[in-house]
Amino acid sequence: MGLHVDKPKANGSGNTNDGNTARRAFSRTDLLASITGINIDFLKHLHIILIALSSEFEIDAQRFRDYCIKTSELFFQNYEWYSMSATIHKILVHSSQIIEASVVPVGVLAENASDARNKFYKKDRTGHARKDSRVHNILDMYHRAMDSSDPYISSLCLQERTNSSKKLPFPREVIDLFKMPELPPELLLPSTSHEASSCNYSYDSDVSLESINNYSLELEAAENED
Repeated sequence: MGLHVDKPKANGSGNTNDGNTARRAFSRTDLLASITGINIDFLKHLHIILIALSSEFEIDAQRFRDYCIKTSELFFQNYEWYSMSATIHKILVHSSQIIEASVVPVGVLAENASDARNKFYKKDRTGHARKDSRVHNILDMYHRAMDSSDPYISSLCLQERTNSSKKLPFPREVIDLFKMPELPPELLLPSTSHEASSCNYSYDSDVSLESINNYSLELEAAENED
């Protein structure tokens, strides 16, 4: 798979066990299952759960709870001899409770934005901050961060950032876990044949089969004359 697992990074900022490594590993669950020996259905369920939690769409708590229960059953069927880790337990047992208590989708609360700012902090500290004192250095970094966080300045390169980001379509299993938006009553369509039959439709009773045939004959005669 071309992954560097549990190795220190060259710049000294932790090791290679980060979100990008996990994302690439779970993108090929069949190969990951053959390498690690873990049940492929269990890996696929974990992959679906991680995609749903990292998305910025609202999740249906009940359907997500049912899916986590199925994932827990797969774990105990295959690995009853091994104690479930605290991280897996929190996701499979308590994530639905966090979803219900959250006022925004849980994916919005991720640390992706703050982690992405770290490389800009290093660049600003090197090339856009004074180095005569630590106070001046931190103050210039703060001013630079305030300027770049301005909505207008940030929107100047928004299209470029959107085009550079690679977004894959959601799997069908993930879409099934999302909460359907509530439509206003005026946009709701009849869902049953009874409701459809009760609607009043007006038909032009003057149009008959004979008039349609006559019109077709006129068109054929016009084409022959041309």
